[in-house]
Amino acid sequence: MSKYVSILMLLSAFLLLNTIPTNAEPESPMNGNLSAVVLSDNNMVLEFIITSSIDAPNTSAEILLPESFLLLNGSLKWSGNITKGEVINFQATVRATN
Repeated sequence: MSKYVSILMLLSAFLLLNTIPTNAEPESPMNGNLSAVVLSDNNMVLEFIITSSIDAPNTSAEILLPESFLLLNGSLKWSGNITKGEVINFQATVRATN
């Protein structure tokens, strides 16, 4: 199981969340949570959940995979507008190739 914990930590390090805040504050009050459910045969389902305490138009989020992973199903990217209090999530099934 420690192999998958290391993989999840590595995926978290590659996570990129970009947003254009609607006000002049230096940081956007957004929350992102990446989780993984390990399946059989080196496959896992990644889910990224975004919440925002403000309206956040033109927001994009992307899970960047290391080269040793292959996208099997779903999406690694999301973009759109988030309204205050809204929850956005997207999922992807990936496989470790090594």
